[in-house]
Amino acid sequence: MRYEGRDEHEWLDLPLAFYREANIRLQCDAIRHARECGVERIEFGAEDGSRGDVAYFIEYFKAGLEAGGTRPAWPDTVGTLTPEATRWYCSRIVGALPQGLPIVAHLHNDYGLGTVNAITAVSSGFKVVSVTANGYGERAGNVKLHEFVVALRVLYGIELPGFKYQKLRELARFMERMSGIPLQQHEPIVGSKVFAHESGIHTQAMLIDHRMYEAVPAELVGATRAGFSENTPAPRSSRIRCVATPSISHARASSLRPTWRIA
Repeated sequence: MRYEGRDEHEWLDLPLAFYREANIRLQCDAIRHARECGVERIEFGAEDGSRGDVAYFIEYFKAGLEAGGTRPAWPDTVGTLTPEATRWYCSRIVGALPQGLPIVAHLHNDYGLGTVNAITAVSSGFKVVSVTANGYGERAGNVKLHEFVVALRVLYGIELPGFKYQKLRELARFMERMSGIPLQQHEPIVGSKVFAHESGIHTQAMLIDHRMYEAVPAELVGATRAGFSENTPAPRSSRIRCVATPSISHARASSLRPTWRIA
């Protein structure tokens, strides 16, 4: 209010349009100041885009770009987007702004839709996605780095140049130690037990071809496969390295299975 030269007691009497316009002026002044100080790349954005007026956000972004901003960020602050809503919003934003602009999708995972919404945003023309290691962030967290990059690599055939996929599980353990926040054992891709197989039909199949029950290639993410007996508690069961050998016969696979029951 003071920035706009208004008395603080007027806040309840002023129309919504005043705040929408003042918000844009405040943003643009900040961007211009950063430019005057020599900053060349400026990301700018607001909150609660997924529950806001898309036309206002487009106006907001255009003003910020004109003031010297370079990377507008559109947020799903409380994680309420569905994939369908993500496409609806993102396609309109992309269509209204200069082609090829590095628009940022900042998403949350309150309904467990962070990764699919991020992929939808990228497929709608967004160029940047905010991700975090292990998905750590406010409340249910943000888009999980491991889910996003591996889904792009395996499901969509999009490889990120220079990205060290084999370090993802190592990074996950490091983040657990540093943050004190453990991941569930069956966390996709980086969970401690997601490459362990117990069911008899699973363990037999894994000796023939790991692709039968492994959607994420263990080697890609630096994981080691493990087999457990169905009737032996996992902590006491013997572990094996399951090597993909397509030439192994069914009889040979069946003959090996009893040895896994040794405690």
